[in-house]
Amino acid sequence: MGIFTLTTYVSENVDQVSEQYDLVAEAAARDGGLELLVDYINFACLLTSEMFESFDESSCSHIFILGGEYDVLREVAHKFVSKLERAGIHLVFFDDGARGTDLTLLERKFTTWENRYKRTFSAIEDVEKYCSGHLRIEDLSFLDPYLTQMQVTKVITDLGCKMFQSHGEADVTIANYLNINSQAFAILGSDSDFCVMKGCRYIWDKWFDLEGDLGFCESTAGTAHSHRDDDKLLKHLYVRVVTPEKVLASLSVSINCF
Repeated sequence: MGIFTLTTYVSENVDQVSEQYDLVAEAAARDGGLELLVDYINFACLLTSEMFESFDESSCSHIFILGGEYDVLREVAHKFVSKLERAGIHLVFFDDGARGTDLTLLERKFTTWENRYKRTFSAIEDVEKYCSGHLRIEDLSFLDPYLTQMQVTKVITDLGCKMFQSHGEADVTIANYLNINSQAFAILGSDSDFCVMKGCRYIWDKWFDLEGDLGFCESTAGTAHSHRDDDKLLKHLYVRVVTPEKVLASLSVSINCF
């Protein structure tokens, strides 16, 4: 869920709260490579939004309201995961439990979930307004097409990636895994909670692949049959890693992390 304004603070104090790493070099220095722990929902949304943004650059700005681009999405996800695997960077995925399975969490977050559903219905209504000529394409919100997550899950399963299902939200499960597995290097996601959770090493998704070494946008904008640069090994993959120690030091806070 995140901590209010913390992401803004982190983004404005990059050097104080984080260090730069080359994940390819880190993986090469470890026997068997390294594991990157991934918030699955965030990962699926990231792939989808990046794919549609690339389509938008190709003058297909309306495509994100149509859905059905699942073959391209599968190809993009496969390229993304496979290229990292070849560099010894193994993605381990964590998914939230179904809403309602944890009654304490349900009570605490019901209002937040309710507001998210309202925004989803509002986005659907905006699509209807656009289709009837009453709204501009620029005013539409991104709408995650149905079956998107199932397509990404199928790729992850086919590639043999580890995937864990949490009872409630995955945050605590991810943090615990990081602290007890020596091969786990850091967490990739967009939840600022990881910035202050004890023992965490957190890569904000906006600070992943800082120099575009994955060629993500290029491969996304191509067709499902384009294989340009797909088989080239990564030479570098630069990221910035946030630690709670650095965040608290930059805030001049001397309390125990939670």
